Amino acid sequence: MKQLHKQLFICLIALLAFTTVFAQKNSDKKQQLSDGDAIKFNNLFFEGNKAKITGNFDKAIGLYKRALEVNPNSAPTLFELGRMHYQENKFDDALKYVEKAVKINGTNKWYLVFLAEAQSAKNDYEGAAETFETLLELHPNEYENYFEHAYALIKNEDYKGAIAVYEKLEKRMGKTEDIVQQKKKLYLRLNKFDKAVEEVEELIDDSPFEPRYYGILAELYEDNDMPEKALEVYEKLMEVDPGNPMGYLSLAEHYRLAGDEEKSMKYLSKAFENPGVNIDIKVQLLFPYFNYIGVDKAKTDKAIEMTEMMIKAHPDDAKSYSIAADFLYNTEQFEEALINYNKAKELDNSKYQIFEQILFINARQEQYKEMLNTSKEAMELFPNQPMAYLFNGIAQTQKKKYELANGSLKKGLPMVVDNKALKAEFLSKIGENYNALKEEEKSDEYFDKSLKLVPDNAVVLNNYSYYISLRDDGDLDKAEELIKRAIKLEPNQSSFEDSYGWVLYKMKRYDEAQEWIGKAMANGGDESAVILEHYGDVLYQLGNKDEALEYWLKAKAKGGKSESLLKKIADKSL
Repeated sequence: MKQLHKQLFICLIALLAFTTVFAQKNSDKKQQLSDGDAIKFNNLFFEGNKAKITGNFDKAIGLYKRALEVNPNSAPTLFELGRMHYQENKFDDALKYVEKAVKINGTNKWYLVFLAEAQSAKNDYEGAAETFETLLELHPNEYENYFEHAYALIKNEDYKGAIAVYEKLEKRMGKTEDIVQQKKKLYLRLNKFDKAVEEVEELIDDSPFEPRYYGILAELYEDNDMPEKALEVYEKLMEVDPGNPMGYLSLAEHYRLAGDEEKSMKYLSKAFENPGVNIDIKVQLLFPYFNYIGVDKAKTDKAIEMTEMMIKAHPDDAKSYSIAADFLYNTEQFEEALINYNKAKELDNSKYQIFEQILFINARQEQYKEMLNTSKEAMELFPNQPMAYLFNGIAQTQKKKYELANGSLKKGLPMVVDNKALKAEFLSKIGENYNALKEEEKSDEYFDKSLKLVPDNAVVLNNYSYYISLRDDGDLDKAEELIKRAIKLEPNQSSFEDSYGWVLYKMKRYDEAQEWIGKAMANGGDESAVILEHYGDVLYQLGNKDEALEYWLKAKAKGGKSESLLKKIADKSL
């Protein structure tokens, strides 16, 4: 294989050398070389080409210059030197060499193109324009050079000249949108607004059923503070093509800018009802309406109404249901949002974010069976998304399948990257499951790891403290320290105050326990069966047995049905 590559390389070099010699005999007419000089020149040029191909540019430049000493009128050599200096951003030298090459062979297309390029690099746009003019005389059918010629004239601020070039091109290829757009801009620079309008009108005359062209003309009027003329254009479009979807959007935008909200929404609704309007355009138009949520109910309701229109127009596109669900979710219409997210997932299950939104709603609505099924599906489709494993773990915990829950949580934990809060959440959930499994040492290990990452997580501090307080031999001093930190972080939380009261109860500090559990009930805890039961226990220890029974009965009335509570009520005793 190496030998084959070597042979190909030698053939390539030989071809370059042949091309060079051929160019010498046919274009370098100012100097006739002796046979010896011709051989010397060809060898130097050959070696220069070889050095250039292998990336040794300094050597190549040196060899080309030596070749020029033998034959100063070699246009190919001058051209190569010009290109190499250009690549090194030595534009003065590049221009010097290519100008000499063009003097020797002024009809070579590539020399002329490079000359214009070098002139532009030196900001000599006047010279570049002249060069392109020469090119167009030699090659009138190479349309790209018309655009380059016009560009050079524009950079030289010769707008009339650029227009003339575009008109020459139009005679050859006809009126096109690109040319009209360029001429329109140039007429505007020349303060010839009417001519700019005329250009676009001619484009419309050529293609009266192309709605984009009406949009160009209307935008021209809009940009020049002529809204009534713009409206005439939109109305003409609707006459030519009634029901044109882009026409509806244009009219909606026109009336929005004019401050007529009612008419703007009328045409916007027509656009949303029309399947011909691209759904991505509709989605983009809806995004600003998210800013009205919680600020302007009328506009928020209108956005939700438009999502319903979009679903009717695009019933098989997941985007319709997804953005409708986003609006419903953000306006706390969770059941309706869930229906739409599930439909979006049914149509396109490749978007993980939809799964996550469904799982958040499942969690909020305590739909643990649905959460378990959705999280399993998400884990299969998106095995590298840690949140899917977290939700699966939570669902398994609620079903009291603590070992399965920790299996999912431990699998998802290593996937958490650069997110301390999420990692801490995984660790605390694993700690909760170990607590339920009575593996208290492991439970403490994971809670400690969680708090090491996020020391100020009040919920974790509260839960950890409460779990310790429930143990017969729990470290109550540690439990008190944890719950104090939680209350300091989030005061007036009834569940935290109850936890503190319960820790004090276990420490037999009953007066203080009554104070804190009393605070918990004052902050809404009187609706909690657990807190009412705790308060009854404290009262009993303080000798208020009849009052204690009253609170145990209240706890039962609030849904308390634990075996211990029922026994207390039956025995009227702890």
